[in-house]
Amino acid sequence: MGLFSKKKKTNFASPAKTTARKPIYDKNGRLIPSLEFYQARDALVKPIENTMTANAVRLQSVKDPIERLPILQAIVNDFYSLKTICEQAGPEYAEYFSKVWEHCHNSRNPDFSYIEKYENELNEMINKAYN
Repeated sequence: MGLFSKKKKTNFASPAKTTARKPIYDKNGRLIPSLEFYQARDALVKPIENTMTANAVRLQSVKDPIERLPILQAIVNDFYSLKTICEQAGPEYAEYFSKVWEHCHNSRNPDFSYIEKYENELNEMINKAYN
């Protein structure tokens, strides 16, 4: 083979379209996420989650109600945008959202929604402004 001989042309065809698999459940009826779910979750969900949680952290240092209002609104908007995206993306995303954001738990509360305290504060601020 000479220095200037033709190389075999490689065909880089686009990968075959992946079809969504049917949901698989374990023996207890819990959905088993697919590998594709874990790979795509970071691109689809993480940016919104990161913005929402960054605003929640920022809110802890803000005391002025006028400054808190837009942060609270952003947190609530991000939460419901994330919920909509997850519900539209399929059952794995819907279950992920439910487990991670709607049914949180800690040492004081075995089942609560992440958004509950932010919505309560936002509603209190709105009620005070209009009463």
